Amino acid sequence: MKKKLSFKPLVLLSGYSFEPDQLITKFAFSGDPVAGTGWTELTPNGPDSQSNTPNDRRGTLSTGPFTFHPGESVTIDIALPFAQDRSALSSICSGKISGAIITEIMIYLLSPFSLVYGMAAALRRKFFQKPTTFAVPTICVGNLRVGGTGKTPFVEYLARSLSQNHQIAILSRGYGRKTKGYINARETQNLSSEMIGDEPMQYAKKFPNVEVAVCEKRKIGIQKLLHKNPELEVIILDDAYQHLSVNYTVRILLTEYDRPYFKDFPLPSGNLREFRCAAKHADMIIVTKCPENLSEKEKNNFLQKLQPKQHQEVFFTKIEYKQKAESRKQKAESKILLITGIANSAPLVHYLKTRYNNIHPLHFSDHHAFTNKDIDKIIRLKEKLGGEHCTIITTEKDAVRLQAFENMPEYYTVPIEIGFLENETCFKEKLLSLLTQNHA
Repeated sequence: MKKKLSFKPLVLLSGYSFEPDQLITKFAFSGDPVAGTGWTELTPNGPDSQSNTPNDRRGTLSTGPFTFHPGESVTIDIALPFAQDRSALSSICSGKISGAIITEIMIYLLSPFSLVYGMAAALRRKFFQKPTTFAVPTICVGNLRVGGTGKTPFVEYLARSLSQNHQIAILSRGYGRKTKGYINARETQNLSSEMIGDEPMQYAKKFPNVEVAVCEKRKIGIQKLLHKNPELEVIILDDAYQHLSVNYTVRILLTEYDRPYFKDFPLPSGNLREFRCAAKHADMIIVTKCPENLSEKEKNNFLQKLQPKQHQEVFFTKIEYKQKAESRKQKAESKILLITGIANSAPLVHYLKTRYNNIHPLHFSDHHAFTNKDIDKIIRLKEKLGGEHCTIITTEKDAVRLQAFENMPEYYTVPIEIGFLENETCFKEKLLSLLTQNHA
């Protein structure tokens, strides 16, 4: 008996065999071909599979759950979406079919569409009507690449730093919310992530003294914020690099160290929202998720490829995980069920593996809207992994979506912050200087 699981094949992996009686819900894969790791070991009778290498740069592909029974062999056809990282595609081979070759073919076939997409974005930026300049300084935080580049912890870093001496506000689109228009978190009763989105909800919880609002149209959002509170001194706009209706005082562009925009292409052959050259509009570039031990040689090599403009300063940052006191009681041998619905959970998994020996990740898509069915699945997996002897850990962003479910088992969060590898004081001085000079 032969069982087959198929997707619309773009990159074909066939004849991949599994042992009987394995419960598989995910496939983890590496986006670093240099590491020599492609598909990773699957955990027998476990809720997930995950790479054991710190070079795992990518997320997961959902394929289940499904169980293989004795006597069955399995052939899997897996397709990666068009917008996956080119390096990830290049690391996958099956038999005589090379993922790298197929990647080149697909990029070639899709390049005309990417050219049209990029040209449309460039023309929109060039001929957009005159943007509005506001009396209050504005900071635009954004990226060229779709998906997570660390904007949320960086916005929190700015809020934490600036709110000490200034009255500030955070304005977001409110991605994933089920509402429309302008909503101010302070003016709303029974606030939830469904009303304002998970990231703004997180900001509102962590910074009660900061005004947090959402609005699809940033110009209107700023006007309403200033109407309510004319004393505001700085407004931070989250994920606003492609929003052109405002003449921002400072533009900060983020790019991941492992997935930089200079290695990418516009959609659909790549992941960029516009051509790489749009980076020239940034005042500062922040390289996120860098290794802690990044050498000067590696920094210089990166800068040579990045090619910043003369007016742009580049700062290298890392992720810092802050373990809460109540979760420190967990011992290294504790079973951990990790629940994530973020763009790239690999760094978090790698961090937890330095503290615990038994990690069982359960991944959902970025900004996943949890359902009662998901919670039931989490409960079943927790029981299978030992019930009260299994600890659930999740991210702060996921926690604001999970808190709506009364039957959700107890869980702990791992807060993250941005840390500068060097020159943090220089960054703060540069930011304050730009806020003053550009708004004069």
